[in-house]
Amino acid sequence: TEKMIDNVVGLIQGALNRKSSHELLARVDPMGYFQEMAAIANMDLTTSYEELYRALLIDTPVGKYFQAFLTESGSQAAAHSAEHGGRSLAEVASIVSETDIELMRNSLKKGWLEDFYAFVQSLGGTTKEVMTHILKREADYRVLRLVVNSLSSNQQQQMDRQALYPSFGYLYPEGTDGLRKAWNDTTVRAALAPFSSYLNLYEQCKSFYVGQ
Repeated sequence: TEKMIDNVVGLIQGALNRKSSHELLARVDPMGYFQEMAAIANMDLTTSYEELYRALLIDTPVGKYFQAFLTESGSQAAAHSAEHGGRSLAEVASIVSETDIELMRNSLKKGWLEDFYAFVQSLGGTTKEVMTHILKREADYRVLRLVVNSLSSNQQQQMDRQALYPSFGYLYPEGTDGLRKAWNDTTVRAALAPFSSYLNLYEQCKSFYVGQ
């Protein structure tokens, strides 16, 4: 499903840039291929994006995560209209725009990750134990990436970032609460102080993200 999300986001981004259907398909990751993609090659993207929008975002396994993104972006009406095929891709460009593409990607993946975690909790035995650990680590790494990539961003971008934190993980809730208030290297280090392994990881990697 994660690769499906990457494919959907890539196809939307290409569609917004008016790329041809064949060029869009050439960028698809085979690991995230789904049946509806086959119809894209026969679509006329020069006249309408509604068919593409519906094929990718309504009739696919990741469609519900996109609906949640629209709703969380403050457009319940857009989500409702999209569900009934009433909006073209161009009509929701104010939400799904070039500047919002990574926000959308992270929002979709947050929804998927939380669903995956909930499913794992319904299992038992070694599978639950191992997968819970893996998913908690993945959730924590996503939080850390979001934090370090937005340290120099404006207040609105930082607020957008906070909405993308998964609601589970080894950092959750104390660590994530501390990181919500972090705005520079010093405050990030303070928030990670109780989590020595993550603090050490941050110290090793921060030179790639934090200006010295």
